Amino acid sequence: YIKSGFLGRSMEAYEQSLALAPRNESALRKIVNVYEKRGEIAKALEAVEALLELGAPEGKRKLFFEATLALRAAKSFDEKKALLFS
Repeated sequence: YIKSGFLGRSMEAYEQSLALAPRNESALRKIVNVYEKRGEIAKALEAVEALLELGAPEGKRKLFFEATLALRAAKSFDEKKALLFS
């Protein structure tokens, strides 16, 4: 579904997979990818945090999503510059 651009259907399939096997790292990673493609970074971050709880090496991805959210929240160029270069 993802390759065809059906992100909603993809998400449904991955969520069903998680319902059957809640510790399924592969499904969680794919959910992160769908959220990221949809621009739902806060939800992608939540899924990455779930992966981290399972012991998956997703620390860099967590930092990326946190930084993305911080930059989106910054109102001015100066705020963004301060976030990036401080």
